[in-house]
Amino acid sequence: MNYLLDTSAIVHYLKFGTVYNRIIQDFAPFRNGNRAFISVVTLGELKSLSLRNNWDGNKKNQLDVVLSMCISVPISSEIIDLYSEIDAFSQGENKTLKLDVPVRSMGKNDIWIAATASAKSAKLITIDKDFSHLADEFLDLVLLSVKGKYLYP
Repeated sequence: MNYLLDTSAIVHYLKFGTVYNRIIQDFAPFRNGNRAFISVVTLGELKSLSLRNNWDGNKKNQLDVVLSMCISVPISSEIIDLYSEIDAFSQGENKTLKLDVPVRSMGKNDIWIAATASAKSAKLITIDKDFSHLADEFLDLVLLSVKGKYLYP
């Protein structure tokens, strides 16, 4: 199985709490022949968080270990095309796909991450509810709460 870990999932994974346990127990993205992907956008977000929050050497090392187990996905022409489709869909302006919920204004980094998950046919593991409206059209979504419960599916 292919998985893509969103920035929020990795941040909570590093806390070794309920989200960590849910990811490890239910999906095991780093074992059993599974592949764990990470968008280059997530790499940038994580490095920025590390600098802004002055992470200590231990936390940076933990992050490096997790990142070393992930396959980094650069932005490709396929991801660019999916980005444009997802952005237009979220704004209710995609001519071929109808948005059945109110227009959603997504952060641009989230659109890149969603497009990457879609391109890799990867199950997106996240804490971020902003991906919810994409589940039926673009994503195989696992939405967790910080308490480790499933919000979706």
